[in-house]
Amino acid sequence: MIRPLHTPRSILLALSTTVTLATLFAWAVFAIADYDSTLASSLRENAIIADLLQEHAHRTIEASDLVLRQLEAAVEGGGGLALGDSPEAVHERLVAMADLLPQVGSLWIIGPDGAVINSSVAPGPMGGRYDDRRYFQVQREAPGAGTFIGELLEGRQTGLDFFAISRRIDDLGGGFGGIVVAAIHTSYFQQFYAGVAMPPGSTLAILRDDGALLVREPLAAGSYGARFPAVMRGLTPQSPRVVSRVASPVDGRDRLVARRLVKDYPLVALVSRKVEAVLAPFWQRQVRTGAVVAVLILTVAALTALGLRALEGERRLKEALAAANISLEDRVRQRTAELEQALADKNLLLSEVYHRVKNNLQMIESLLALQSRTLTDDRARDAFRTARRRINALGLVHQQLLGAGDLATVRLDAFLNELCANLAAGAGAERRGLKVVVDVAPLPADLDRAIPLGLLVNELLSNALLHGYRDGSPGTITVRGEHLTDTEAVRLVVRDDGDGTSSPDAAAAEEDVPRSGMRIVRALAAQLGGELTVRSEPQGTEVTVIIPWPEAEHG
Repeated sequence: MIRPLHTPRSILLALSTTVTLATLFAWAVFAIADYDSTLASSLRENAIIADLLQEHAHRTIEASDLVLRQLEAAVEGGGGLALGDSPEAVHERLVAMADLLPQVGSLWIIGPDGAVINSSVAPGPMGGRYDDRRYFQVQREAPGAGTFIGELLEGRQTGLDFFAISRRIDDLGGGFGGIVVAAIHTSYFQQFYAGVAMPPGSTLAILRDDGALLVREPLAAGSYGARFPAVMRGLTPQSPRVVSRVASPVDGRDRLVARRLVKDYPLVALVSRKVEAVLAPFWQRQVRTGAVVAVLILTVAALTALGLRALEGERRLKEALAAANISLEDRVRQRTAELEQALADKNLLLSEVYHRVKNNLQMIESLLALQSRTLTDDRARDAFRTARRRINALGLVHQQLLGAGDLATVRLDAFLNELCANLAAGAGAERRGLKVVVDVAPLPADLDRAIPLGLLVNELLSNALLHGYRDGSPGTITVRGEHLTDTEAVRLVVRDDGDGTSSPDAAAAEEDVPRSGMRIVRALAAQLGGELTVRSEPQGTEVTVIIPWPEAEHG
């Protein structure tokens, strides 16, 4: 009897093996990512600490240099002193200046022959000569050396490790008159570095740009005169920081190193960590993770016996879920079709309503036209014509809505262009030499805005056509609408260049008729929440309405 190839047992065993291999693979992937992340994090920390050491070194040397410049300014040419008239007074002044900064161990004034003139260590000359020191030779041989930072030395008088910062003194003739020196104790830096949290085996150091070691924490044997020329490799003013993984030239250990140029001075701040110390927490995490992985693999093995039941349950669950999905999709399709049909019915009904309203308004306008022909009173006929124009404006709104795609908004420019054209034609504007210019922004307007706005323009333009040019002169009437984005409003301006009598108030006063037109204009402006301004001059009349038009309402 041939057994089936794909039995539940074989599938379960394959799944168990896959899970085990996937777990081991995931562990390896996360371990590699954790390894890289640990090294990268340590390099970032090194860079941050190198920046800290750079800032500390810069501030320390800068403050020491400032004291040294003050001392240089106080020393006259030829070794004479302006600090006092006795060696004791000079000594006391030097002590006071040295005490200003904790990093300055002592201050020295050395003559052109290398002999000590005075110092903060003891008053007056002292035994010994310092013309063999490199900082003395550089200042003597290079007039423009400025501030020179010497190498790491052991003090002849104090026995303490220090490096010297020196400046040249010129005599009255411009020649070499000696130097002033500040001895910077390395213990000041080491005390600061001891407060920086670093893993065991780490090194913090300051070196000159020629590789000479000045400060190292911890101080290694053979530090005096030690040089590491490769310290400047890759460092430039444009790239003042370099982080890398290298073998240490001191102990040969694999290290993560950050080097940073010290601002304004020929120094390099260095931070170094042993890779093995950096990775110690990583290996501890891997041991813990390995224990978890082992438990997980054992759990997978124990659950294999229950696999057949789980697979069968999963199969049944998938069948039920698939059936539920099919039913749900059918219901969604059916509901979507119902909603689409309801929307189409609504749009059709709305379109029919607009069409019937437009037809009814046209019928009312026709009836008013027929009725007006039977009237003999001019004022009654004018009232009928005015009513017809207003009804025409209402009908035009519904006509524009029928042409809109959403049956909800009209384009303000198209609506007002057609409305003004109808009014101009009805008033015989072309025959009278009158030109109506419409310049309106293409803003969408809903029914609640379009109707009062159309009636408002109808009143203002009709008033201008009927009353603005009574002397028969030609002219131009401008209807302008613009969106004011800074105030979220629309400014509507109707202006004519007639004889100044087209103001609704002025026209009503001259004809001794009720001011119904002006009342309608003000009521419509108020309905729109607008601000109405009328300005009438001999050169014409201008009516301005500022209507709130928030950004959300014009797309």
